[in-house]
Amino acid sequence: MCCSARWIVRCLPLGWLTPRRPTRAVHPEDPTRIPAVVERLRTAWEAQPSVPFAQLWAQLESVGVGFNATDTELVEACDELLRRHPYFFAPVLPGALSGVPSDAPSASPAPRTVVVETADPGPVATLSVEPGEPLGWAVVRGRRAGVQPVVWRFRAVRACRAGAPLVVEDAEGFVHRLGVVERLTAAGFAVAPGKNAAALEGVRRAELGDRVFVVRFEDDSWALVGHALWWFRVGRRAVDARRLKWVECVSGMPGAPLLVRTPGAGLEELPLVAEVFRAS
Repeated sequence: MCCSARWIVRCLPLGWLTPRRPTRAVHPEDPTRIPAVVERLRTAWEAQPSVPFAQLWAQLESVGVGFNATDTELVEACDELLRRHPYFFAPVLPGALSGVPSDAPSASPAPRTVVVETADPGPVATLSVEPGEPLGWAVVRGRRAGVQPVVWRFRAVRACRAGAPLVVEDAEGFVHRLGVVERLTAAGFAVAPGKNAAALEGVRRAELGDRVFVVRFEDDSWALVGHALWWFRVGRRAVDARRLKWVECVSGMPGAPLLVRTPGAGLEELPLVAEVFRAS
């Protein structure tokens, strides 16, 4: 090596002649985030298995997911859908064990009330619990018009998850299998009659919205009050179901008759109200 070459080498930074390992590529986003994002999207979809993906994406768009949404915003939108349509419902009542697996996905604390849609021809069940109460409330109604609803107390929800059978144990220990769950919808109301005593007082059909009530009368007949009003009386061999057209409940407090105004400005008087439950 000539003298000039030796001088150049001495002037170069230490380590310049040592081979270097290739530098790891720097990604604008960490690829390890992808499984968690996809998992959240999968959970939101599995909570509504009967909904096509295009409709699920439309739901996400309705809560703010657009073309420029970040992955964090997408996860937050999935969490919002899971708050509306939980993946499962497994309330822990006093003295009962939870049926929730430890790895069950959840976006927020469990709701107190859910409306459970089961696969046709299964029923629609509303399950509700109150803090500190040893028993919950179940309202089960058919999808077809003219089917009498039933109301009972439960002590455990054995299984209630989208895509799986709905299994509920009532207060007497009898296990009800109510079909395969299609979707759960979290509700902000209580089923208990103590919370709905005045619910029908003065309510107009045009203002009812999507609310549905079940009434137990003192003579043990029942009514289902929605946009149609059905009155059910149990006979010796069958249940007599009568449909009434109505525009307003003039009165409906416990201890008073259910007085209904009909479209022709007439009044229809039903038996004395014992309890009012909210089903939807």
